[in-house]
Amino acid sequence: MNNPQYILILILTFCNTLFALSSHHVKVSVVEPKKAELPIEVKVRGIVEAEMAYGVNTQAEGILHNHVINAQQVEKGNVIAILENPQLKKSIGRLKEQIELIQNAINIENKKLKSAKEMLDLGIISNNDYLSQQNRLNSKKLELTKAKNKLEKMTIQYKQLVIKAPFSGFVTELKADGSYIGYGGYVCKIQSQNMQVRLFVPHLFAKKLYTGETVSLKVDDQTIKAKIVEILPKTTDNLVNVIAKPNKPLPANLNIEADIMTKKISGWIIPKQSIVLIENRPAIFIIKQGIAKLHFITIQKDMVSRVLVSDRLSPSDKIVLKNAYMLHDGIAVEIVK
Repeated sequence: MNNPQYILILILTFCNTLFALSSHHVKVSVVEPKKAELPIEVKVRGIVEAEMAYGVNTQAEGILHNHVINAQQVEKGNVIAILENPQLKKSIGRLKEQIELIQNAINIENKKLKSAKEMLDLGIISNNDYLSQQNRLNSKKLELTKAKNKLEKMTIQYKQLVIKAPFSGFVTELKADGSYIGYGGYVCKIQSQNMQVRLFVPHLFAKKLYTGETVSLKVDDQTIKAKIVEILPKTTDNLVNVIAKPNKPLPANLNIEADIMTKKISGWIIPKQSIVLIENRPAIFIIKQGIAKLHFITIQKDMVSRVLVSDRLSPSDKIVLKNAYMLHDGIAVEIVK
């Protein structure tokens, strides 16, 4: 193994191998870039909701007796529920009796005042006696006014025991039958029949949107178009609320995904397979007169197996597709089909 002649033979063999390799060009396949104009789209999440939803609250209190069920369709003015409040009914009855008694007392005081006036004119009583009688009458009248005002409030409350739909729609979130509902308590929600989609869009893209713009909604492997009708200043988790109206009916509370196109960009489409990383930068090799020239690129859009680049290319450029990883700038290559 230490024979100098043997070592010399190994060196000569290695040199011959290197020379043989250097005399052969790397075989590559090529592809030509294609000019294209593509939209920039952002995927956002959204939820289907009623165009209008109204929480129904009571202006009275009592035990709830429902006349509808959840998801039932109602028309404006239909009775949703009735509150049972026997105490209020009794109070109204007692107050009516009290008002009747006060009115009778006023009639008596009026007669007394008339008699007092006659006696005053005859000089039988003093002016102070007459004024005292007049004050008693005025006191009863004031008592009557207060009682009537109280009755009016109670009557309004009693009418509010009947809860009606404020507009046509579907009943949701209905409180359980037999529940006690306090004054101002929540009974249910009425949702309109027409649905809209609330999209949650990043600020960067939301500021480029406009009302009337069309977005694509993905629902069960189907694509449904929707038109933006409102861009709200309200944000949810730093996402802008964008309201869109779909062109087809959708079920409420459905979570969806939407594609929003913000603008179009132009560039060149090339296969992702042709890209190599040089110093952590994407690059391609372009063949010019049998020599591979390194060309760094800027990727604008990733499309799974292809990319859109913004660089200055020519439709006749020969971009290395196969064996690009074996090349370096300036190496001679052989194009094969």
